[in-house]
Amino acid sequence: MRAFFFRFCAAAFAFAFCIAMCLPVYASEPQFDTPEAVIEAFVVAIAQNDYDAAIALFDAERVSREYDWEAMVSRIRTYSANFEFPAPDSIPAFQPLNRRVWEGRIATLLYRFSASFFLTDGLLGDHYTQVDEAWLSTYAERIDPAQLKNLRIVRIGDPRPADADDEWRERVNQMLIGQAKPYGADEKLEKLVMYELDDKHFVGAFSLLRYGDAWVLHNLHSSIMPMGLSVSGVVSTIPVEEAWEYVADKLEEGGGELFLPRGR
Repeated sequence: MRAFFFRFCAAAFAFAFCIAMCLPVYASEPQFDTPEAVIEAFVVAIAQNDYDAAIALFDAERVSREYDWEAMVSRIRTYSANFEFPAPDSIPAFQPLNRRVWEGRIATLLYRFSASFFLTDGLLGDHYTQVDEAWLSTYAERIDPAQLKNLRIVRIGDPRPADADDEWRERVNQMLIGQAKPYGADEKLEKLVMYELDDKHFVGAFSLLRYGDAWVLHNLHSSIMPMGLSVSGVVSTIPVEEAWEYVADKLEEGGGELFLPRGR
């Protein structure tokens, strides 16, 4: 009887092990319980040129796993196969492609973000740069991310107006809820960020998704702020003498309380 019991336990263990090995294994990404913490981690990664760490903060695995194609198309009420978002998630053959779609989008954002600290041409909207030999010979040196080693956050703010009326707030809340739903997220939030790099000031924006208690980056723009602060991945330059006034004005237009990063 005891021999039978031990054989039974061994068989049960082997069966459970096989089941566990067959289940999908997802990479463990860093967990952040506040939007500010994940933004700070992102800026540290960029300053250190650790783009793998920066990409991990978007958690492409989780977002692609939770993505709901039908919810996305229902929200925008239009569709083209040329749209740069993942394919229908109900088709298993497409699921490995969806993570690559996110990772490609993230890589483009990080390149634009890094380069926008050094360029004022050819990044915004439909602007194009006329290229000549001199431009080609200096471009890579101009955007070398090694120059970002001193990048730091000055302040993080909320782009929603502190004194907005209830109707406006409800409209924005519903917009953010609608934007979070296709990604299977519990919440979407946007933040305005002021940077300093070698005595120059810049402003950019983030959108973030919350899954349970964990925040991940979603995009490097805000759908609330004016166009100059909402081009995906691009930061705006501010003259040093106008930096604080500029941020204060923007936060008054669409702002709220400022968050001061830890240790500052």
